[in-house]
Amino acid sequence: MNYFGIGVELDSQYAEEWNKNRKSPLINTDATQIDYSALFLQHNLPKVIDFLSVDTDPPQISLLCLKKIMESGYQFNVIDFEVDRLIIDQTIDYAGDKYLKF
Repeated sequence: MNYFGIGVELDSQYAEEWNKNRKSPLINTDATQIDYSALFLQHNLPKVIDFLSVDTDPPQISLLCLKKIMESGYQFNVIDFEVDRLIIDQTIDYAGDKYLKF
């Protein structure tokens, strides 16, 4: 496959396994503190990204990360977002007329 990804992981114990199995970089930091616009620009990502996966624990952190990523100015064709039974009655305004309701 010809794709590029960026992983973000707070726990450094996963870095060795990541680096052994993937060519994509792993950023070892708190995903809620990243400037995603700067990160995507640094890695020369296109303004429309095919796939985004957000999976953090607890689920409230996933929602916070997703909001920050959506504010980056980038668009995503597909978003995989794990909520772990968390029921969120909230609307996220994205790209004007599109929204996600959890």
